Amino acid sequence: MCRFTGTSAVSWEEFETHFNNDRLYGQWSDALSKATLLRHLSGDALSTYTSADANIKAGTCNDALDFLRAIFQRPNDPSHYEAELTSLRQSVAESAQAFEVRVRNLISKAYPLVPSDARDSLAKRLFLDRLNDRGIALEVKKFQPNSLHAARTQVQLFADLQKHPSSAPPPSAGATANPPPSTQNITRLLSDHRADISRLQRDHERHVSDICHQFKESLYTTPYAGPPPTQDVRGNPPLQQAPPNGPQSNAQPSSKPNNGRCYICQSTQHWKDRCPYKYPAPVFPGNGGRPA
Repeated sequence: MCRFTGTSAVSWEEFETHFNNDRLYGQWSDALSKATLLRHLSGDALSTYTSADANIKAGTCNDALDFLRAIFQRPNDPSHYEAELTSLRQSVAESAQAFEVRVRNLISKAYPLVPSDARDSLAKRLFLDRLNDRGIALEVKKFQPNSLHAARTQVQLFADLQKHPSSAPPPSAGATANPPPSTQNITRLLSDHRADISRLQRDHERHVSDICHQFKESLYTTPYAGPPPTQDVRGNPPLQQAPPNGPQSNAQPSSKPNNGRCYICQSTQHWKDRCPYKYPAPVFPGNGGRPA
């Protein structure tokens, strides 16, 4: 059993719990219990007991425990833990499990008279609010874990999945033969998310491939020029028929005497030497135009 000095890192609550367990396990008598208690006191704790009243020194082991508890036990008023509760944060190198234990112990010391389910709910909320990774905390809150331990298990699961996104949840994440429904929901959500990402990536690649194929077809395919112009029964082309894309004269209609028209298509926009219907034979791409 550890020694209690009153100023060391060992708190009175830890020392008393350890002492009571050994006392109950060994079935000690009152005299043996008091002798063992005094044997493990030192420093300020021993000097404090020495200054106690004579009736306490002559009393039972429980009298000595009550006297020391009243002096060294931290008060049950939550205001004494307000600064510690406000400054509580997960350290950089602290694991989720170690942070869970620290939060649970602090809530137990600050609210010893509160029912256990209320303390667990308060510890769960404090645990998620003071995590370093805010993204994981928000994801875990969506699944509404029912206890502090369930919240810590889900936090560890998300952290392990971030480190190994393509693998199944490792056993260290708290997975058991019968995982809780919240853990199954997290695994199903991440699996669906990866499937959606893969499907969107395949659709994007297919869309880009279709665009490239259409571009190649338009690049190596000759555009359709349309059917050749038809002539009427008398063999003359229709009046005022717009010519296809071809050479046009720069001369203005006003420069033609007497509103001159082309003798071939009757157009006033060009002379007959520049009429696109002068040679009705189709011109195939690559062969060049026929000389006028």
